[in-house]
Amino acid sequence: MRSNKFFSLLRIILFALVILFGCIVGFIIPARPTVSDSEGRVLTEFPEFTLESFLSGEYTSKINLWYSDTFPARDTLMDGNTSLKGIYGIKTEDFGGKGDKDEIDLDETFIWEPLESESWDESFTFPEDTEDLFGDTESGSEDSSMKESDESDTATRETETNDVSSGSSLPTVTETETKPQSETETEPPQQEVIDGYYVKGDSAYQLYYFDKAYVDRYTRTVVTAALKLNGIAEVYDIVVPTSACFYLSDDDIERLGASDGNDAIAYIYKAIGSYSEQLVAQGQLKNPVKTLDIYPYLASHKDEYIFYRTDHHWTGLGAYYTSRIFLDTVGRPYPKLEAYKTHRIDGFLGTLYKHTQNINLKNNPDTVFAYESPTVKKLTVLDRHTGEYIEDVLINPNVTSSNKYLCFSSGDRPYYEIHNESINDGSAILVIRESYGNAFLPMIADSYEYVYAIDYRFWDEDLVSLVKEKNITTVLFLNNLAATVTNYNIWTMERCIN
Repeated sequence: MRSNKFFSLLRIILFALVILFGCIVGFIIPARPTVSDSEGRVLTEFPEFTLESFLSGEYTSKINLWYSDTFPARDTLMDGNTSLKGIYGIKTEDFGGKGDKDEIDLDETFIWEPLESESWDESFTFPEDTEDLFGDTESGSEDSSMKESDESDTATRETETNDVSSGSSLPTVTETETKPQSETETEPPQQEVIDGYYVKGDSAYQLYYFDKAYVDRYTRTVVTAALKLNGIAEVYDIVVPTSACFYLSDDDIERLGASDGNDAIAYIYKAIGSYSEQLVAQGQLKNPVKTLDIYPYLASHKDEYIFYRTDHHWTGLGAYYTSRIFLDTVGRPYPKLEAYKTHRIDGFLGTLYKHTQNINLKNNPDTVFAYESPTVKKLTVLDRHTGEYIEDVLINPNVTSSNKYLCFSSGDRPYYEIHNESINDGSAILVIRESYGNAFLPMIADSYEYVYAIDYRFWDEDLVSLVKEKNITTVLFLNNLAATVTNYNIWTMERCIN
């Protein structure tokens, strides 16, 4: 009996010592992580001591959060937990989603009223990690120095053709760039909804919830820009459907409680068209805003790799097809796809994986195909951290961040400028965009002498002044569908216009 008590006590003591040892190690190891690659975010910093926070208990609570958030090898432990969950699989379907949406009335009559910007707390500081607010991780924090291509590190396909098309036909992609299939495709797809992100099999989708107030502000912002640029520049608008618009059925969307993204785009384009027609009829606007419905053409290529499965962005190929529709519309020439040097970057786990931590996504990472222009290699960007203009590469196949989407256009920057020295006709375009624009800019770099772009989330200058200063004659609003219902996106867009 004593022996049993002794060994029981010994086990308790040993267990307590192991726990104590782990706690001590957690505090004394200096190399605690500061960034989580698996979640794509900056981890909690050690709190600053103040007497007030100490007396209120806030200081010790923040230490507890810092300790748990930055524990050594946290990503390894989290990956192990994800793998463990994968052993059990997903046993139930949860189709709750957000469930907060407005109805889309395609029969609505639109009457133009001047835009009144919503107020915003001017003390708001945009976070270093944009994913937390907007699902974006393109912080532009990659090394800003010029990065030369190292073909030994990146699987690269290269062709020698440098023909320039008149814009009469669009090529299909090679077999290596078709939409990747799950390794477990023959098994029944596992399904899960996590905070508005739907996982089915090896693919995840960002669900869309129509918000009439935000969408109406977006449409009025675009038309207000056209009014202010009246007689100065032609204004175009492209709302990019998200992957859910192509790969989820109408029944899926209804069952998940989400909104029909294509109906939302139809609503947006009808509003912009109605407002433009009214203003033209009143003599306030010379030319209406031109909207481009890219869904039908992209839908004809949906079996190709036009959207990532683990990330909310489109691929370089999706951006390529869209750019050709736009360039055909405005009558600008462009190279054939075969003229581009194609870089392949494997092992990309994007924002949708980081939000869901789903094992199926982890086991089936994306591949990034980045198309390098035959003539334009560099761009100038504004570093939002230092406020300095720097030169960078248009395509960086050696991106070291876990966010491989950063290979396009130097990531998210307030301002971009691309000069194509092979064109001397004075042509200039301004693209007003969020992170979807990163993959788009390289696709139009060969078509204009000057390509300018602003990411309105970080840029707070005056749009009209920029257009006049740079002699810009074409302005394109390029936004993914989710951006039209994001308060901060719309507010910062309004800020640039007003």
